[in-house]
Amino acid sequence: MQVAHIMFNRIRSYVLEERSLAFLRDIFPDVWVIHSFTRDYGVDAQVEVFSEKGERTGIRFYGQVKATENSVSDDLLRLDSSHFENWSVHTNPVAPFQ
Repeated sequence: MQVAHIMFNRIRSYVLEERSLAFLRDIFPDVWVIHSFTRDYGVDAQVEVFSEKGERTGIRFYGQVKATENSVSDDLLRLDSSHFENWSVHTNPVAPFQ
């Protein structure tokens, strides 16, 4: 009996998505809550802002990280108009990050 060897490769977009969420968790205070989504359809997470004492502020916004293979020195974020059209329909503001 011959056993088939199946190779499973990690999809690059999934790796970049995980890095994006880690980036959001790193840049915001620990008391803020990052609500990530199971499926990413235009925004990566909803960020809920808490005070330094851990009290709810009622402030929420969406975070969209545009993962890139470019060097960190490339500080120009390039987006097409469809991103802005999508974000404009959200009830909370969308903050893009690179």
